[in-house]
Amino acid sequence: MALQPPRLVIGLLMVTALVTAGRVWDAATTPTYTPRGVLGGAWTVDDQVVLERVQRDAILSRIDDPAARPPGEPDTWLLRPDETIDRLEAHVRARRASAPDVEDIAAEDAAYLATVARIRAAMPQGSFASTSRHVIERLHRITQGVLFLHVDDVFEATTDLFVRLPRALWRTTPMFAAVYGLIALLILAIGGGALSRMAACDFAGQERLRVRQAIDFAAGAAMRLALAPILPLVFAGLLVLLITLLGLLTTVPWLNVIGGILYGFALVLGFLATFLLLLYATGFVLLGPAVACENCDPIDALQRSYAYVLRRPLHLVAYGIVAIIGLAVGYVIVSLFAVVTLDLTALAFERLTQTRALAGAGGVRLWDLGGVDATPLPTSTSETATAFFIDFWQTVVVCLVAAYVFAYFF
Repeated sequence: MALQPPRLVIGLLMVTALVTAGRVWDAATTPTYTPRGVLGGAWTVDDQVVLERVQRDAILSRIDDPAARPPGEPDTWLLRPDETIDRLEAHVRARRASAPDVEDIAAEDAAYLATVARIRAAMPQGSFASTSRHVIERLHRITQGVLFLHVDDVFEATTDLFVRLPRALWRTTPMFAAVYGLIALLILAIGGGALSRMAACDFAGQERLRVRQAIDFAAGAAMRLALAPILPLVFAGLLVLLITLLGLLTTVPWLNVIGGILYGFALVLGFLATFLLLLYATGFVLLGPAVACENCDPIDALQRSYAYVLRRPLHLVAYGIVAIIGLAVGYVIVSLFAVVTLDLTALAFERLTQTRALAGAGGVRLWDLGGVDATPLPTSTSETATAFFIDFWQTVVVCLVAAYVFAYFF
């Protein structure tokens, strides 16, 4: 069902919106995360020292012309990654002009790409780039854990994804966690509402909605779909705020006695906030489908989803286990199709040509659909445009795999 083209189209629209918003955020903000990822912490002075050493080693090993190097002694160089990569590219182009044959040009390009990859691997990561890489890695780990029966890996990766990741983002980049988290929540709520409506109609009436019909429903119910996953957080936040205000009473003499008396009431409020948050953590997947299936308002969706969790918790656990197994198997199958499609197409397409625009074609692996960064150094504008479009269409195929994950989930 998730592989039906209309659902993949909606999933692809969701992926495109999420990636676009994330890349805009990274472009507008300063990278703050270490190359080790979100859980590795924020960028530190030690990370900067490593980045400078990698750049210095790259210049010393790849640029043999002293005039093309930065002025002064290597220990005094003030290096920036973009400028270093520009120096390396200029040197490669100069060497290419004097290269006697195609093999030497290919060797120079390969060495350049490997050096640039080492520099980029040591650079600070943007909030979205680091988060998306973490999500992909944990998805792969969950899939591998299911396939090879490593239950502990599945549990640990799931905990990383839904507990440690949000906590780390809120601790290190709270603005990104709040702003992009809200954007992602809205995109998932509306797109997920369309996908859930398609699934509901398919199950209940054997009716397959077209993309336009599903989007029309999601647009008409956009407010309800958006408020359904937000209201529990708002209610819990208001309860926590009220507890905080009650705590202020303990800062004033004599009123602190009243604060102590009201601490029991604060515990009741804390229990209600905990109740909302814990049930939200386990039943949030039902909020959007409740609106899509029952066409109800956000409050009713909240009541229905929480009631299902409380009345049938073992059913929810069983459904979750079956869903994870199905996701792992389906993800491997879809990824395998994508890998073979990309590699076979690249192999056949470049069979009768030697253009450098195809350097980035193919070369993907089952657990690394992004492939190797093999952006060539074209010699003409047309070759640059050719490489751009090849990379674009390969990205569409990879994004369709992500679209399948969203379609399957909802």
